[in-house]
Amino acid sequence: MATVADSFLPVSDPTLVQAHVRDVIRAFECAKGSDADQISTARAIYELSIFAPNRRIILEADGLTVVTELLRATNDDVLAYGLSICSQLAKEGADACTALRDVSVHRRTLELATSKVPEVQAAAINLVYWLAQDPESKTFLRQSSAESILSDQAVLSKDIITSKLLNHAINSLLSTSKSCSELSQLVQDSDLTSSLRSARESLLSAAAHSSARQTLSDAASLRHELAKSDPSATQPYYSVSSGKKDDVEDKVGANQAERAEVPAIKDEELQIDQVRVTFTLSVPSRKGISKVVLSGNTQELGRWQPKQAITMWQNARGDYQAELTLPSWMRELEYKYAVVQVKGSNEEFVWESGFIRKFKLGSERMQQLSDSWEGVEGLEDFAPPTRERAVTERAQHVSEEDKRDRSASAGPGNWRSNYRKI
Repeated sequence: MATVADSFLPVSDPTLVQAHVRDVIRAFECAKGSDADQISTARAIYELSIFAPNRRIILEADGLTVVTELLRATNDDVLAYGLSICSQLAKEGADACTALRDVSVHRRTLELATSKVPEVQAAAINLVYWLAQDPESKTFLRQSSAESILSDQAVLSKDIITSKLLNHAINSLLSTSKSCSELSQLVQDSDLTSSLRSARESLLSAAAHSSARQTLSDAASLRHELAKSDPSATQPYYSVSSGKKDDVEDKVGANQAERAEVPAIKDEELQIDQVRVTFTLSVPSRKGISKVVLSGNTQELGRWQPKQAITMWQNARGDYQAELTLPSWMRELEYKYAVVQVKGSNEEFVWESGFIRKFKLGSERMQQLSDSWEGVEGLEDFAPPTRERAVTERAQHVSEEDKRDRSASAGPGNWRSNYRKI
């Protein structure tokens, strides 16, 4: 006997499915006297008919013979399965509906539409709906007074689901109603569908363009990451310290120091709401400089605190560089460079002179700045708030002799007290 597990076969092999359908039909013919075997066979054929490629195979394998036997059964479950199988076969189109009409399925369906069993009645009404999608079957049902039969059942029905199925079936039998294929053709030919199709194509085109731009952006980001990992691009320059002297520059007295260590740079993935800014600083003289830092008005730059500033590194050309990841909503950035000079065991931070630098961020995800160091002499009053007081701002030292002269002039009988009396 066929079981539920046996009915689920790969639909990609029609020969195997057709052989299985024939086996099920033969098993059904041998089990006409057993209700349990008939239910098992009906369930197997129904599960095969759910898949569209199997329906044509069932029709070609003389499956209608089994269907007619199922519709003559006395068991309610077998009748419900038989009506459900016919509903699936009716979806194949006009040829399948004609074959069903030839074996008197239409008349048997109208008889079962008045059944007192809710499951059988619901399956019969659903079959009427699918048969009405074929124009010839619709005409046959109208001539068989299907509308009046279903209308009477709608008056007597007390089940909500059955009432909804009856309304759908009655509407499908109306002369002005359109079948599913006709409605589908109308939708395809309508102006709204054309507009929706154009809008869909525009959205897909925009999505493809955006995807292409994202791909280019990712490629640019990848090139940037590869450039950072390239030793020739990130190898640090020389700093003036102890080291082996170069034979060429030994005559002019320049000292050639050993290469400094490359600072550890975090290879963080750039998010969609972030931009990466690369700062490049050119320093004409590195004499006495321990390191160069970058500070500014944001938390990433340390908020003008030199000890929390970003330490810059040297590239192959000897320029100092630093990378900073900022949110894309930021529009303007204030920053300034400082050098660290070591005097004994202490570190002294010396800000560059000139105004506080400002940079307006653009819409690009990768941005670069190139600056030149400004000497510490000159506009010292425009240094960040943590600077030391200028010479003109410092309190002058008052000697003891000047203090005595001022106190004597404020005593009784002096010109200050006389002036107050006037």
